[in-house]
Amino acid sequence: MAISARIPRCLGYMEVLHQQMEVHLGVPADGDDDPLSILKDSSITIRDRSGDFDRVYVKLQGIADFDSASAMLRAIGRHLHFRDFPQLGVPTSLAPVMPLTNWLPPYLRDAIFSELGASEAADDIASTFEAESITESVAAHFPAHRKYAAVAMGSTNGALTHLYAMMGIPWLPQTLLMPVKRPKSVAFKQGQLDMTAEMEWGRRAARELLLRNPGIELYHMADPNQDQLMIRHMAYFRLKFIRMTEAYKDFLLDALEANGTIILVRCGAKWPSTKVADRHYFQSGAVGGITSEEFLQGSSDVKEFMESEKPPLTKMAGAVMGKEHKTDWNAPASNCEAPEAEWGYAEGLTDHIVEFAVEHGFKVKYLDYGHAEDASRLVADADRQWKEQLRRPNDAIFVESFILMEPWLAIRYNLTPFWTMFPVKQSFERLREYLRICQGKGFKSGFSFLFCSGANSIGLAKLDEWNGLLDSHFASQDMDKARDKKCLLGTDENAFPKDFGFPARYQVELARAVGEEGQYVMPPSLSLGDFEHYMQNSHRYGVYYTP
Repeated sequence: MAISARIPRCLGYMEVLHQQMEVHLGVPADGDDDPLSILKDSSITIRDRSGDFDRVYVKLQGIADFDSASAMLRAIGRHLHFRDFPQLGVPTSLAPVMPLTNWLPPYLRDAIFSELGASEAADDIASTFEAESITESVAAHFPAHRKYAAVAMGSTNGALTHLYAMMGIPWLPQTLLMPVKRPKSVAFKQGQLDMTAEMEWGRRAARELLLRNPGIELYHMADPNQDQLMIRHMAYFRLKFIRMTEAYKDFLLDALEANGTIILVRCGAKWPSTKVADRHYFQSGAVGGITSEEFLQGSSDVKEFMESEKPPLTKMAGAVMGKEHKTDWNAPASNCEAPEAEWGYAEGLTDHIVEFAVEHGFKVKYLDYGHAEDASRLVADADRQWKEQLRRPNDAIFVESFILMEPWLAIRYNLTPFWTMFPVKQSFERLREYLRICQGKGFKSGFSFLFCSGANSIGLAKLDEWNGLLDSHFASQDMDKARDKKCLLGTDENAFPKDFGFPARYQVELARAVGEEGQYVMPPSLSLGDFEHYMQNSHRYGVYYTP
């Protein structure tokens, strides 16, 4: 029986993990030597906090919990409920057992990760997603009947999530990820994703979904570089709202003060894509690691990576039968430049927002940028200025990675957030450049998170590079101070990037590293006027705010 057939979808996960611990490690699944007792007795004890989520967690039907938009929505929603962000904001009794997966053989770890991801995927595509129902659930993340001077809408952005937290305002996403079950056999050839076959499968699968939801655009995205484990059994359908739903309108009418402001967040990132049908695009690859040209045309790095990732049986068959190996992902030819699937903004929504605002006496202000990480320096510097205004120290940095973030605790622990998209070389270089610019008034301490995708993808920055960058910067600011605290938190350095226990550890380790003595009283929220004052020079960062 195939391993994937023996791995259950979430509910039986704990029992299977216990059984596999016994089989592969010789550790009994019951009794005094239960591997869970090792966790309970060790210095990395992780408390099951699933009971803390009941009144705050809202499941978005058919939408992935592991995606950037849903995670950042939960982060800001929890912040407005005066909560931190453990376990990525998702209640699960599996938290104590997650770190134990690193003890399993790599092939079994990969299978578990792939199957758990696929457990979120929809079987019935057409009936699972209904725009009105989904946006009602989005709005339900925020406290009811609370008034705000502003509400943000639009593109997903980790740095701006901190800005919303500083201001104490909600954010309504334009883009959500719907993972869809897809037979591996229809899109994989010689053990590798064939993107043209993936697109053709999506052409058929998406028709009814688009017919039933005229207010969305579909961006079918496939990234065999960073998402190789997740896409074995499912496809990524990113859905962008191009019309205001009644649920979004009702929320704005209830939440905005009279003459309130809608901050329309628009990331101008584009990607060479294939228009499949009206309101339907296919994106070969994704931001992070390699360029769009390498996804479309291949490269020596892609060829080498594909060879390293081939299953052993595929390699053996090729050697025995003399089959020619695939050297690229067979991407379809691009025929347009479309908004980048995950981070980009689809302009169709703008006119609907403006029309709604005019009708109800609201103002619309635009926050535009070209790349998702353009806002990272801006938010970090705005945060430092805010701390100066509060007469608090501003020399501790907090480097976040993708959805590993903590908006509430960043403020509570007086840490300056610097968000990175992924643990890849481009993000590393942006952080290095920011620290260089800050050299005259740099950081003396801080912490970092690194997201683990489970893939040794092209363009991944090495773990010792991340550690060394912060260590050398701190040393340059305070040569005499001994470094007694670990910078990288939440990640098992021996398992990176295949550490699947990080969701259970990152928040626990941050709280332990800061300690009670490092906590501050939560300050009043940043006013809209102060925010707009900070944004006067935003163009210097490649971010443009139009009041």
